Amino acid sequence: MRAYDQDHWSHNAVEHHTFDQNLEAAMLYVRYCRQNLTPTPAPSPIPEPSPALVAIYDKYPLLDATKPFDHQVFRKHLDEIIVIFGQHMVDEIETLRQDKVEQIGEKNLVEINAGIQKVLMAYGPEWFLCPAYGEFPDGT
Repeated sequence: MRAYDQDHWSHNAVEHHTFDQNLEAAMLYVRYCRQNLTPTPAPSPIPEPSPALVAIYDKYPLLDATKPFDHQVFRKHLDEIIVIFGQHMVDEIETLRQDKVEQIGEKNLVEINAGIQKVLMAYGPEWFLCPAYGEFPDGT
């Protein structure tokens, strides 16, 4: 992690680790259930998951995509993180204040924006509002 990340977003990074794998598994569950629909839907605009993301999904055996989508199981899964995730969003908004963002510096902001754009550009153009799950090149 870069020095400015540690100063600026260390609290956010810690919070991410309390829900990120759960959220990744939820996304993969929906993706896999969608793939099993009949008739087969159009290809997903979400990029193929990396082996690391697939390994995360395997840690959540109740999210079994070999069975039809189970909204109760899915809801229970998300209920485990919803309070933590909601508080995280409140905290993260605070880090996006102009005075906080200016501390990062123009060069670092350009680098961050390039990483975000790379992730988003991997999505199909027909899906304008989708989660940007995945990993940045530096592993964060």
